[in-house]
Amino acid sequence: MMSWLISAGLFLLVLSPGSKAQDTVSKMCSSDELCTSVKRCKDSEDSGLMAIGPRIYRICGDQRVCCETAQLESWDRSQSSKNRAVSSSIQDKVDESKSRYASNFKYKNCGYSDPRGLIPHNDRFNPPEDVSFFGEFPWMVAIFTVRQSFLCGGTLIHPRLVISSSHNVINELVDTLVARVGDWDLNGLNEQFPHQSRRIKEIIMHPEFDQKRLFNDIALLLLDEPIVLAPHIQPLCLPPPESPELINQLLSATCYSTGWGAKQADSDKLENVLKRLNLPVVEHDECQAMLRNTRVSNSFRLGPSFMCAGGNGKDPCKGDGGSPLFCTMPGERDRYRLLGIVSWSVECGVEDIPAVYTNVPYLRSWIDERIREFGITLQAQ
Repeated sequence: MMSWLISAGLFLLVLSPGSKAQDTVSKMCSSDELCTSVKRCKDSEDSGLMAIGPRIYRICGDQRVCCETAQLESWDRSQSSKNRAVSSSIQDKVDESKSRYASNFKYKNCGYSDPRGLIPHNDRFNPPEDVSFFGEFPWMVAIFTVRQSFLCGGTLIHPRLVISSSHNVINELVDTLVARVGDWDLNGLNEQFPHQSRRIKEIIMHPEFDQKRLFNDIALLLLDEPIVLAPHIQPLCLPPPESPELINQLLSATCYSTGWGAKQADSDKLENVLKRLNLPVVEHDECQAMLRNTRVSNSFRLGPSFMCAGGNGKDPCKGDGGSPLFCTMPGERDRYRLLGIVSWSVECGVEDIPAVYTNVPYLRSWIDERIREFGITLQAQ
């Protein structure tokens, strides 16, 4: 199975549109499907599925997907012998050689965010407060099953390493997961730069992960091949080990949690476009006291592998597990470091009830030990 999932935009540069020669029979496809290019399948879409939830394809080869035979035949009939010209405006959009972002891109270091994302200056796109820009947070990872079902979020910390939550991957095997980096709109195929996908070589969960109480809810995913860094794909910095100084820094930092989970507690519908939630970090004892006022009981003890954020009516929700909580570095405005991993919550988006995250600074020594075992060196910050 391929290690790259390329968005349809890139196919405009390398494939001739509408060519029947692209269609082949594949054992990865069902009997009523053919293996073809993403662009050809998207162009011939006639079911209305593009407007219903994330548009996700079953992969059948390098840069190829399974597509209904009847759909392709109907499209060819409607096109007749006409050879559709590629729109120059779209071609300019995806041709990285013509992009000022690609031509000027030089990786500086981990954790840098572009607050306006990678949109052209003449694009007046102004998203709602809880929606990110394309490329704004280049470390965000979407974890899918090989059946192309969205599983959870994750964070790129090195071209070969993703951090996520153990509770989301505990029932998975390396053969069942794919990490997708650089995606933004799960329902779109014409983003400015293509996302990249990698299979998982190894899943390393914390040995003291408690599946019932979710203590030490952290997992490292070692990718089978390195991600190629790009304007919209860059790692997030790790925090230093937990200390009183760090805690004080966090209480005054600007922090966000991102993910594609539902916006409402009573909804299972994923968001197509990456969310961003501006959240305050809540001090440990204060969070424990606030949670004791909920149904978890008045004797609840918040373990040291947890930290809290939110309580301001905004929270991650269903589908956001494994996604990051990240905060600005001292003296920096648009540079961030990973502080938490979405783990659990009593309620979703309720005032005075913070969400609970895996405490990454508390687990930093375990992360460092595993990274050394991989022979990986993180860039000095």
